[in-house]
Amino acid sequence: MPKTLLDYDDLAARYKRMRGIAVELNNSLLKLIPKKAIESTARKLGLWQNGVLVFDIEEHMSVLMDYAIHDCFQDGQNTVDRYLAQRSPEPGTDTQAVLEGMRRAFFSIFQVEKVVKGVGAHVLDILGDRRYFLADVGVGDTASEALTLVSRVLPFEDFIMTSGAALPADEEAVGSIADYLNSMDNSPVDGEAMTREEMADLAAALIGFCLKSEGSRRLSYESIEGRSQSETRDASSVARVGRNDPCPCGSGKKYKKCCGQ
Repeated sequence: MPKTLLDYDDLAARYKRMRGIAVELNNSLLKLIPKKAIESTARKLGLWQNGVLVFDIEEHMSVLMDYAIHDCFQDGQNTVDRYLAQRSPEPGTDTQAVLEGMRRAFFSIFQVEKVVKGVGAHVLDILGDRRYFLADVGVGDTASEALTLVSRVLPFEDFIMTSGAALPADEEAVGSIADYLNSMDNSPVDGEAMTREEMADLAAALIGFCLKSEGSRRLSYESIEGRSQSETRDASSVARVGRNDPCPCGSGKKYKKCCGQ
């Protein structure tokens, strides 16, 4: 774990490089999502109403797509598996490292313990009872040392980074999550130790609690560099994706001609 300013500077540079690659890969992965996965994912996360996708805020679309990429399986494979089956990244490259991080990504609850301005934060993985450095400019610029995030993360040698769809968990969500975990008896909850199917169910439950709470409707944390980090979004502006709207998968087609078929 980095200790000096020089280490943080190097880590920040590597994070930004990895994040750029991850964004490009996500754009490619979106094209491989099975058409029916968008609707099934939206239904599972409570983002489907009366035949249309409904988002309280724009960031919820990223949560939907992230779940569809990692947690929707077809013949035992998710979208990352199918991408790797078609392409072999050059060994030792950053692209290979990011894809391996995507393949090993896990979902958990993270408590911010120490913020490093402009770089990220030291966090506790509550479910796995492990500490990591979460590299994320948005967290480093806006998070407080008490923020709880629910997120999928990509693990690297000396840091983790979100898959781009982190959700803040407010007091209401944290209470619901605690009750849910207590009801699981002896079921495994450590994201790194669970099967992918178990993790998909856990992720859906945690996301659902956050989406139902006020915390995700008034979102002050954004992980996308270059955007206003202090902007707060209100739930009064609800986004709906109708059949004639552009498909949220990014294909450029109308929803009814793409994932809405």
